[in-house]
Amino acid sequence: MKLIERPGFLGKEKERKYLEWDERFGKDNWELGWKWGNIIIDFEWACKIYEDAYFFDSFNRERLWKKLFSQARDFYDNDKSNVQSRTNYLEQESSSTHIQDISVRRVGIRRGWERDGNELIQIRGPETKGYQLMPGIVKFHIPEMIESPNIVPDWADPLSVEAFYQNNRWLYIKS
Repeated sequence: MKLIERPGFLGKEKERKYLEWDERFGKDNWELGWKWGNIIIDFEWACKIYEDAYFFDSFNRERLWKKLFSQARDFYDNDKSNVQSRTNYLEQESSSTHIQDISVRRVGIRRGWERDGNELIQIRGPETKGYQLMPGIVKFHIPEMIESPNIVPDWADPLSVEAFYQNNRWLYIKS
């Protein structure tokens, strides 16, 4: 395994970057992984660590979380179709990856909370009802594990779960 680069925020450029990496390194010869100390973990493990940050946040800002759960029928990130993923991080139906909505659903299960409302709450920018749960705001629970230098987007706090996700993600060559 050879680490190549930290790709940073991909968003809607994900498909274009994947095609570029296929061309540069060969289809199925590259992968994305997250540094966790001296090891590289896969997407699913990174999501579980990401979710743990949300779990800790649900205790730190419990009133906010309970309020949103009392109003929500469900949560989504970039498209209403995100609800189809339910609690499965590997089920990504839209063009850009969405994790925060899945993490929020899973934390609700872990905390024994029901979604009692009738609103579909988006967790995105400041114009959305779920803004306070966006990954650029939720603090990462083990900040010393965030790789440096910081390459997060301007909208993300350097000690946030988004900082972990972007800073620790690496493109690597399999062979």
